[in-house]
Amino acid sequence: MTFLAKGKKCDLIALVTDMGEEPRLDMNIMGLKALITGFQSYEEEFVKRMLDTIISSRKEEAKKEEKEFQLEKMRIEAGMATPNGNLADERQVHNNSQFEMSKAMPKFDAKEGDIVLYTSLFERQAKRLKVDPSDWVSCLIPLMPTEIVELIGRVPEEEFFNFEYIKGILMKKFKLNAEGFRQKFVQHQRTPEKSWKDFVYEVTNYFQGWINELNITDFDGLKNLFITDQVKKRVPQEVRDHFVDVWGTIAKPQDLADKLDGYECVRNTNRKPANLNPKVQQ
Repeated sequence: MTFLAKGKKCDLIALVTDMGEEPRLDMNIMGLKALITGFQSYEEEFVKRMLDTIISSRKEEAKKEEKEFQLEKMRIEAGMATPNGNLADERQVHNNSQFEMSKAMPKFDAKEGDIVLYTSLFERQAKRLKVDPSDWVSCLIPLMPTEIVELIGRVPEEEFFNFEYIKGILMKKFKLNAEGFRQKFVQHQRTPEKSWKDFVYEVTNYFQGWINELNITDFDGLKNLFITDQVKKRVPQEVRDHFVDVWGTIAKPQDLADKLDGYECVRNTNRKPANLNPKVQQ
């Protein structure tokens, strides 16, 4: 019976209810314990497991409520604060910006949405509505699902209002590196419900993400990228697998050629020499 001592009154009330009784509202803890142990079908181990489950559920619910409270607090603080800390003077401006962006943008769906297209559209809408760039993160947070808000909440304080930094964090979250952007650029298909203009916009964003990840800013860099990509298409899969960790970051044809030649040189060296005199085989 000592195990009942670890339960709060609310836990014991829930236990009595689960056992099929309606406890009186004026019952104290001792009365609830007596009621529980007095059940005709009372089995200590079974009741102990029931109580453990009830306590565990209560604690999980408390954690969930605390998390939701902290997230809502962070959303409110993000809407009120600015990088310069001018809370009172600029609060109305932030509230207006958030309201306008909430009307212009749907909430992001982490399961079905495309973070590249979403952040691109967000930037365009923010510019159209003339939202100050220092407010972009504050406007973005209310549009994000809980797990992404938690991710943003772990960002260093000095980077919290840096939209480009936050966007980079989101790209990593959805595993969009240079190779990820390239694959989307090459493989993206137009769906019937979208216009060709939409398709061009989407492909352009994937291409821009690809070259941005590789820091390509001029024609020579672009030329090298396309030549490298063509060479990569002709490399056997087993060789690609060998360079899997760096494959997407190779953007110069000469760098690729050096790696491939080096790989073949090592592979040829490690091969067992062929027997040139088969007649002596036993």
